[in-house]
Amino acid sequence: MVTIDHLYYPHIIDALFAYSGPASLAPMAKTCRAWRQRCLDRFYHISDLRILKAPNIRLATLSDLHGTRVSLSSRELALLAGCRVLDITSYHVTMRVWYLHNLQTVRYHQGLVDYPPLRAGQLVFKNELPPFRYRNTVAERLVIYFTGRIEQLAWYNRVLPYVRQLVFIFEDNDYDEEDCPSTESNNDGQDDSNLDHSMPALRAIKSIIEEALNQPTAVVLVGTERWSVETFDALQLDIDRVYEHYDEHLHILRPLTLATLGTYRKFVGEREWSVMTDWTKMLCP
Repeated sequence: MVTIDHLYYPHIIDALFAYSGPASLAPMAKTCRAWRQRCLDRFYHISDLRILKAPNIRLATLSDLHGTRVSLSSRELALLAGCRVLDITSYHVTMRVWYLHNLQTVRYHQGLVDYPPLRAGQLVFKNELPPFRYRNTVAERLVIYFTGRIEQLAWYNRVLPYVRQLVFIFEDNDYDEEDCPSTESNNDGQDDSNLDHSMPALRAIKSIIEEALNQPTAVVLVGTERWSVETFDALQLDIDRVYEHYDEHLHILRPLTLATLGTYRKFVGEREWSVMTDWTKMLCP
């Protein structure tokens, strides 16, 4: 019998891990610790997991790193231990989180705010916040990622669950760094066309912040350094507009912290920043 040392053929091994299906990955994961980790990494980021349960049958379907729909048999469900990030993009998802033993982040794509919140270390939402009906603790950190101008943000008669930290990230992809925010306020309170976000949206953000501080939950506002003075003043936060420029200071959970996009990105690291802000593709570990 002739054996091949896989260390001499890294490109072949890479291809095996990249394109093998679950039926092959499951036994490969039992070979050694290094191979197990590479097999589990294929399921680092998945979306729309469904667990189908029937007598003597367990079957999971999901979208993997390649964006293809994959089915897992009961013998292959152990591969879900590699999942750290789960995307919810459809209402047609039924799942049981106990198959995801190492799940860290659940991301809800825009338009799915009514989907029941799942328990994870971190919940991330894009351009909206779900209508939580209970204050039960669902996560350590809640992140709301906003792109562009916010016209509406529903928050009437809603509650905020108990979390340690609430993070707002305001990242306007159309922002021109050569355009400096105004230094003098000229807002007459009637027209919000000169504001970076609409007044109804700013009032909703202010209400969310106030409720968080009353719990108490630490609040971090990221990216408001790009706002005009009028926009920031509309929040009526009664704090000085001073930003943390040293990421090591963000380890301290203060009631309300202002951080620039660059500082917070450095603080959480590139991988975590992608989890919070990159909604265009499946992520790799």
